[in-house]
Amino acid sequence: MVNTQLQPLEQILHSQGLHAALEFLNQQVTHRFTAIYHLNKDSMEIVELVDKFNDPSTAPLSRVPLSQSFCEVAMRDGALVTSNSALDKSA
Repeated sequence: MVNTQLQPLEQILHSQGLHAALEFLNQQVTHRFTAIYHLNKDSMEIVELVDKFNDPSTAPLSRVPLSQSFCEVAMRDGALVTSNSALDKSA
């Protein structure tokens, strides 16, 4: 059985699809982008992306080298914590 807090997400996913489910998740957070990536050996490729501003010209790259991603840091260190990633120095 699905946790009751996840039931709305599960219902949207099954009835409206992945993009609608990501839109629902994106509405629950303050950050702009919510995405699902497929992780390859040395890169990540976007499967689905939601942008709060619906501006396709500023969407993240469709393929990102893993070594240049936030995910690489999180997987290596167990977490990624920042107050403003635009001001962080490269890891």
